[in-house]
Amino acid sequence: MVQPAVEDGLALVGLSKSGLAGAPPAPSVRAEMVRQELQAAVQVCPRLAALVPDHVLADPASAGPADAARIAAAAEALLPEAGRNNGLSVSWGWRRHGPRVIAMLAIALEDPAIRDRCKYFGWMATRDPDGAPDLRLNFARIMRAKGEIPASIPPPAALMDSPGAEDPKWQAIDAQLQRIVRQGAYGSWFGRIGFHGIDAGVLTLSTLSGLAADRIKRDFVPAILEACEAAGENVQRVMITLRRQT
Repeated sequence: MVQPAVEDGLALVGLSKSGLAGAPPAPSVRAEMVRQELQAAVQVCPRLAALVPDHVLADPASAGPADAARIAAAAEALLPEAGRNNGLSVSWGWRRHGPRVIAMLAIALEDPAIRDRCKYFGWMATRDPDGAPDLRLNFARIMRAKGEIPASIPPPAALMDSPGAEDPKWQAIDAQLQRIVRQGAYGSWFGRIGFHGIDAGVLTLSTLSGLAADRIKRDFVPAILEACEAAGENVQRVMITLRRQT
């Protein structure tokens, strides 16, 4: 097992073919993440805004069965293909994720990159809670695509800043990565990735959460290595750093 080292206040995790230790966020951090997700959801998707009471936006834990029922009815009305039982997907999602399912529905309705909205929503709502990404990344991408960043959503720099995004080496690798990784997964896990160079065959990237680092290690290291090779970069190992959010 790879043990994290601490360097300049950052937890460093080495990734290659194996090994990553990631810790889940503290409950207070997660609660704030969910609150920010819901605030982003109602601004990105006005069709849902009237269905989410102020008390739920202020404290998502205060949401109850009546709130779940409203969102289930909205899913039936707003998503296509009623035969897919979209309302039932909300019920499953609520049991697994609580009010985060509201944000998932908003993404399914508003993300221009999603081709099959019902399938995407069902996939998000029924997945393992531990595998659900930080949905603020999806909202940042949606806002970028729409050319609008509401001021009341967490600061644009905090949402969208990606160190090294303009580096030509990373742009070449990233272009290949987007070709290899499907759109929804790319937006969820690579939307805020940082690039910190390639040295002696080691590619150093950064994320803002251990969850994202763990998911990238588990599912996407081969894709990253393939993208590097396609971009003409000799990379044998991937290093992930956990960077502070400013």
